[in-house]
Amino acid sequence: MNKYNNNTKGKVEERPRALFSPGVIYITRGVQALLDDAKLEAKEVCTFIGRHLAGDWGNLDGHDRRRNEDALRDGARLLSAYRSLAGTKFWVITEAEIDKGYRESTCVMLPDEY
Repeated sequence: MNKYNNNTKGKVEERPRALFSPGVIYITRGVQALLDDAKLEAKEVCTFIGRHLAGDWGNLDGHDRRRNEDALRDGARLLSAYRSLAGTKFWVITEAEIDKGYRESTCVMLPDEY
């Protein structure tokens, strides 16, 4: 199905539905520094977050992928790992559910900032 959006002057891609709410989205100082130094583009960060929300866990082994699939059901923490076009590794972590199934936050970070 093609969809059109008057604001984009063209076709809008269908996007996968988010499997969970991210809560408030944060980036760490290390990620901000890469953005400030033009070593990372904001659209890459947005792509990582979109993939994470859609259940594309990136560069995880089978064990961690299964843990994420379980976490979608039981409310535990979710982790994804991606590499930027420049080869830098990033983690996207959504905290475990709190009261009434609400996930409070998601953070994009460098692995050494964990």
